[in-house]
Amino acid sequence: MTKREKLAEAIEARKKKRSEKVAEEPTAEAKNEERRAKKVAAAKADDESESESESESASSSGESSSSSSSSSSSSLDEEAPKKPNDDRALTAEERELRARQVFVGGIPFNKTEEDIEEAFMDDTLTVESVDCMTFPDTGRFRGIAIVTFASANIANEALRWHDTEWDGMVLVVKPYEPKTPEAPKPKLNVGKVEGQHIAFVANLDYSVTEDILRETFSPSDGAITDVRMGVDKETGDFRGYAHIEFASDGDLERALLRDGEELVGGRAMKVTYATARKQTTTKPERKYDKGRPRFKGAARRKK
Repeated sequence: MTKREKLAEAIEARKKKRSEKVAEEPTAEAKNEERRAKKVAAAKADDESESESESESASSSGESSSSSSSSSSSSLDEEAPKKPNDDRALTAEERELRARQVFVGGIPFNKTEEDIEEAFMDDTLTVESVDCMTFPDTGRFRGIAIVTFASANIANEALRWHDTEWDGMVLVVKPYEPKTPEAPKPKLNVGKVEGQHIAFVANLDYSVTEDILRETFSPSDGAITDVRMGVDKETGDFRGYAHIEFASDGDLERALLRDGEELVGGRAMKVTYATARKQTTTKPERKYDKGRPRFKGAARRKK
């Protein structure tokens, strides 16, 4: 049996094993809910223990110097809270899972979870699961996936896929780091221009093309009438923004709902109303009476 046949047999066995575990194991959403519940319970326990230690230190602060040192240490702990992405805030199980996960962006839109798994398996990189990101309104693949490998060493080996091509698309492969919720930033006060159906899309990866934008923002044929890519005038290189003109207000409003979503390269794109187009005004041609000089100096020169 050749090496490729052995890999194919291993892939089939893996698929069969995964299908058998689907009914037994909880879904990813259930696992996430369980993890969130554990985090909330741990946070509440930490808050209660901190409040108890504060009350004890406050009551015994005047009795001994040791109590004052403990209260100062507790105040230092309060000044430097643990960040959600900090490894100290994760359990051992979560740290082990995070070490095996890899972010993969720039995947061709026609690929499936099975295609991604088989591609890595062909490179002798054992995949445990593939989570493909989709658009919430259409359910279409966004070209982004979170791949969980069998071990942290295999995940590190998968990082060499970064900047490689797959069916003409350049892959972005990096360690997976979930984003922490941030305070919403105030949006620019750009209002809707009456009679104009244009969206301004910024913070795009330089590998984004017009075809990718049309595929992303056009749920139906004819929704987009024009795409103007922002390019450098001297070099012609893409500068990371574009103006997309839609056929109707409904198509424009649906495009604005994608503000903050990740496209190729894992960058959160910004989608807003485009500002009003500058109207070029032509100056009226000045007319002069025939036979008259245009300025007084001409009359003086004739003398």
